Amino acid sequence: MKFLLDTCLAATSPPLDDEDDDRTTTIKDHPVPTRITVLVDDRAVFPGLAVEHGLALWVEHEGHKLLFDTGASGHALLANAAALRIRVEEAEAICLSHGHFDHTGGLGVLAPRMGGVDVYAHPDAFVAKYAKSPSGWHARGMALSQSQLEAAGIFARLSRDAQEVVPGVFLTGEVPRDPRFVPSTPHLCADSPMGRIIDPFHDDQALVLRARDGLAVVCGCAHSGVINLCRAAQKLMNPRHLVGQSRLRAVLGGFHLGDASPQLVAATIEGFRELLPTAIHPLHCTGEAATRALVLALPDRCHPIGTGSVVEF
Repeated sequence: MKFLLDTCLAATSPPLDDEDDDRTTTIKDHPVPTRITVLVDDRAVFPGLAVEHGLALWVEHEGHKLLFDTGASGHALLANAAALRIRVEEAEAICLSHGHFDHTGGLGVLAPRMGGVDVYAHPDAFVAKYAKSPSGWHARGMALSQSQLEAAGIFARLSRDAQEVVPGVFLTGEVPRDPRFVPSTPHLCADSPMGRIIDPFHDDQALVLRARDGLAVVCGCAHSGVINLCRAAQKLMNPRHLVGQSRLRAVLGGFHLGDASPQLVAATIEGFRELLPTAIHPLHCTGEAATRALVLALPDRCHPIGTGSVVEF
């Protein structure tokens, strides 16, 4: 699958072999400075790639290489990285969207390979997290503690505020939340000094990149609400509200609309209509029904992707 939008943002899904590597794409005779490859998602765009419930993205921007989230196990990530000829050991940093296992579970497998790399996260990513079901409590947080990671040579850079990971690439930190766009997840809980509470997901954040013609916003699960993350990204990257500096080039990742109410899906669609990102690429926990609704409402902008897809801009 390969398509080129009118605005020249390309999303490709190339299966690579030894004789054909077309991952370096040129748009309008200019080299593409930013490339995001989906290493782990709940679905694959080509047979032969591993899938699991989780998300991991390989981010290349202006010569820098980053890993955004690590999937649930690490095994799918490594298998797909090998198939796509990506050396995860070259990552300058690992960025975590939040502390759930399906975004952080690969750290245990990656740690022996990536000693010396820094992990950028919110402090609450290391808080114990759970899901409640009729059968009881189920752990959903990180398998490794901060001290265990650091013993393996992976050091945590924790902040509640925005962090610059490499030049032009930021994590938003905690974001203001318009409740109209926040998913309701009363079954997801976390430990706190007051006991086990409904998880407020203070640790939920997005990665923001300054591309040639606007901003790219990369979400993990968007527990804060994808529209809220986009607005926070615009404010972070354009605090003076300069004309043309807040344009959204791309929004991609999990939008956590799998079990969303019709009202939340409708509000999200209206939010995207106001923000007008050039391209929207739902993944992971967005859910099939919500993805279909987004495509129907925004057919020229919304293009679902999956494991093996490459987004270039």
